[in-house]
Amino acid sequence: MKYYRLPHYFVTCLLALFFSCSNNHEDAGLNSPFKPWNYSKELAGEINPEFTAEHMNSRAPRIVADLNANWTFNYFPESRENEEIANQAFDDSQWPAIAIPHTWQTFETTGDIHPYIKNPSEQDDPYWWKGWGYYRKVFRVNPELKNRKVFIEFDGVQKYAKVYVNGNFVGDHKGGFNSFSFDISSTLNWGEENTLVVMVNNFRRDQHQIPPMTAGNWNVYGGIYRDVRLVVKNKVYIPYQGSYTHEGGTFVTTPQVSEESAKVRVITYIRNDGDKPQTVNLSTIITDPNGNTLETLQEEKIIEPNTVIQYDQTSNTIDNPQLWHPDSPTLYKVISQVSVDGALQDAFESPLGFRYFHWDFENDDLFVNGKKINIKGTNRHQDYPWL
Repeated sequence: MKYYRLPHYFVTCLLALFFSCSNNHEDAGLNSPFKPWNYSKELAGEINPEFTAEHMNSRAPRIVADLNANWTFNYFPESRENEEIANQAFDDSQWPAIAIPHTWQTFETTGDIHPYIKNPSEQDDPYWWKGWGYYRKVFRVNPELKNRKVFIEFDGVQKYAKVYVNGNFVGDHKGGFNSFSFDISSTLNWGEENTLVVMVNNFRRDQHQIPPMTAGNWNVYGGIYRDVRLVVKNKVYIPYQGSYTHEGGTFVTTPQVSEESAKVRVITYIRNDGDKPQTVNLSTIITDPNGNTLETLQEEKIIEPNTVIQYDQTSNTIDNPQLWHPDSPTLYKVISQVSVDGALQDAFESPLGFRYFHWDFENDDLFVNGKKINIKGTNRHQDYPWL
């Protein structure tokens, strides 16, 4: 996780700025953005990173770029989103610069020491509840990657998100507790500036009735509060985890586990986005905690264009597995390699732990690997008080 570090001259004036920020909501609008900290032209000049092939060429054959830094942000209280802000030519030069993870429902934005204590519901003060948070980011993609697929991945946005690239609507997502992805290949300006815009609404009793409709005993912070990535893949690849539109990812289970032996079952989804059928080989490699290969599973199928196919593989018996336990969280690894005509097209790694458990309902006890363990923990919710 990365944190945004403000320039030194910000630190000396933060307290004065926070307490001098106006709480007058009547002037809110596109021409009068809020400024929870001091704005500077020097800071705005840092909001245009260029992602070159050299920068992104770290995870062949996939290319993964962290998009957490160098965003601009603003919040407006109108309950209806303003789609003009999605336009690539929209002027956000006077907006504050932020980094992800981010939420607007904190002291730094609202000026309230704890927004949920002062206004625990929309009925108390709807200003920070019913409006929209607008995130904008500029990035580039090298034109050498034009024949590949480009995706934007979000680990979590609370709680309703609409995503645009260069003014084009690419999709929306309902719910703040699971991740999602969009294919943005057809919307990119290759080798030129691209503008990513994410509009976020956190109204509890929203029109889509997205849970949680009430927060209960925890706080639900609006914003992009988990990582964002740009991922480049070949046209035969393992899709991002499944959604209502498609299957995706890998599913690793252990149908048999004991101190003496174990088996591994791996379900993998592979998609062909090319213009012709492909004979696709999947190699699933199981490695031990030291990285030694225990077994390689092979399966080959023909995948038609624009189609996702499921591969289902089960290992032979693995003798004397090292069991996972809270006191010794030993992990194996499953490496999925996708090839066409011997050329590697995609690779994906999944963690693997061997353990078995049961719950003693009579005594309310948990047993892991045949041994009773005491559950210790706290009711710790995912708050980000430092943002």
